[in-house]
Parts: sequence; structure tokens; C-alpha cells
Amino acid sequence: MTTEIEVQEATLDKARISLIVAKENHAKATAEIEENANEYANEKYGKVKSVARESQMPSSQKWYNFWERASRIPKDEKYETCKGENMKYKTIVKRNKELVKSLAGETEGWSSVSNKGGIKIEVSGDRDVGAAKLYRATVKIPVSPRQLLVTQVRAPILGETDDSLVYMREHYNFVGGKTSLVHSVRKLAPIGSVSLRDYFDLTNWEEEEDGTIYYTSQSVKVDVGKLPGTVHGQNLLYGMIMKPAKVSSGGGFLSGSKEVDGTELTVFSQTNFNGWLPSAVVNWYAPSLLAAQIRSAENAAKAIIDDGSDSKMIRKYVDRELDDEEEQ
Repeated sequence: MTTEIEVQEATLDKARISLIVAKENHAKATAEIEENANEYANEKYGKVKSVARESQMPSSQKWYNFWERASRIPKDEKYETCKGENMKYKTIVKRNKELVKSLAGETEGWSSVSNKGGIKIEVSGDRDVGAAKLYRATVKIPVSPRQLLVTQVRAPILGETDDSLVYMREHYNFVGGKTSLVHSVRKLAPIGSVSLRDYFDLTNWEEEEDGTIYYTSQSVKVDVGKLPGTVHGQNLLYGMIMKPAKVSSGGGFLSGSKEVDGTELTVFSQTNFNGWLPSAVVNWYAPSLLAAQIRSAENAAKAIIDDGSDSKMIRKYVDRELDDEEEQ
């Protein structure tokens, strides 16, 4: 005959087992979220990472209020752009694409800044916004537009090669999968005397029938709190035109160069770094940062090509298809 004490002990054992299973399931779920999160964090900046996560995750009060608004999109929700305009997100991304297209067709009003490593950088003579100048960079690179696009929409891929990137996380991906709200933190200099800059951007990409891809980004105002040692910056405009093209790819000493399917890339960048930075420093640094970001994207694309993951990444994050294993 089972005693009351034995019944209680059996009940406690079941409760302990249930608790252990619950903890294991929670750990697995957390690990899965971490793995699938579109996030990159430079581990040298652990404090930035922890504060960024805390201030932006849905569980925190400040971020929760914004997250609730974002979850109702697409409806009539409007964002305040860095230029002080209240607009629907579809209007913002459409206007940015049209602006980038228009700028690409301009032949006058641009002055050469540099032409190093095959990247030609020009500055517009009449589009300054305060101290922020508008730059245009053009270059041909031996990776396809879709391979290049993956580096822009996946933070873990870009972070492996972009030395200026400290933290990047996609917080909301809109219906259709081509528009996102992204928070990023970047270094302005390799030394620690200059504060980090963080940006909260509305990003979008579109692919046209001829294979040309337009990727745009513009900062919007979101209250996510202040990160330590960081100044809020504003991307007034960042745009990439990735056009399919035959590109010369350097071979070995004996084999010489050969033509491969690549990208004719045009990039526009206009950033307000805010904080206290002399104009001379900004004017010197901005073109160098733009060139470095282009090479980082190219190197990131080459890395996924070399490890054979580019097709999978394109299928999953561009075509939005599930892997065979995930479908089963």
C-alpha cells in the first residue's frame, strides 16, 4: 500500500522532471532565437551589445511601445524621417528609390574626390545638408547583385568583414520581406577617442526584371534610449544600384584576368554624424568610410561564395524559400 509520503515524493519527482524539461525547452528556444536573429555584435564591445539588446527587445518597456506600433504595419502608421517629415513607410522607400535612380542619371554637378582601388568617388556640389555632403561611388566587382544584396540584408554576414560595424540588428521585417527596421552601431575611427555612432534605419530593396537591384536606407526617429559612449547619427540617404554586368576578374600570374558575371555598382551616401566633429575631419573620413564599406560588402559576398553558402542564403533571404530540411 502506497503511503501518503510516497505519493508526495512521487509528485515532487514529477514536478522536478517537468521543471528540468521546461528549462531545457526554454534553453533550446532561446538558442534557436539567437541563431535565427538577424544580428551581429562585435564581442569587443560587450557593453554596447547588452545595452542595445535590453533597450530594444520587446520585453523592455521603451521598445515594447514601439514594437506594438510596428506590429500593426502595414496600415496607416507613419514614421518621422530624419528630415522631420511624417510619412508612411511605403512612401519613404518609394521616394528613396526614385531619388537614387535620378541621381544615377546625373552627369553634371559632381566633382571627383578619389579614385583608388578602382572605386571612383565623387561629391555633389549643391546637395549639402548642413555639414553632410552627398557622395557617389562607382565600381565594378566580380560578384552578382544577388550575392551582394545578401550582405546588406544579413547582419551576421556583413559583420564578419566590416571592421567599422560594432552592432547590427534587424528588429522588424515588413510584409513581403523587402523592407526592414534596422539598428546599427559603427566606429568612426580605429582609435577610441571618437564616440561610436548609432543609426535606426528604414531599409528596402527591390529587384527589377533585368536583374538590377535597388537597395536604400534612411534613418527614422525611434526612441530606443541612448547607448553608452554613442552619439545618434542620421543616414540622410544611403542607396545602392546593383546592375548585372560582365566584370574582369583577376586570375593568377599565368592565367591572367577573365570576364565573369558581376555587378556594376553605384552607391550614394549622405550621413549626418552629429556630435562634435570638425568639417575637415568629416570631409576626409566620409569618402574613406564609403570605400571601406563597399570593399567590406564585396569581401563578405566572396566569403559566402567560397564556403558554398551563397545559393542557400539567396534562396532563404532573397527568394524567401525554406530549405528542404526546414520544409520537412
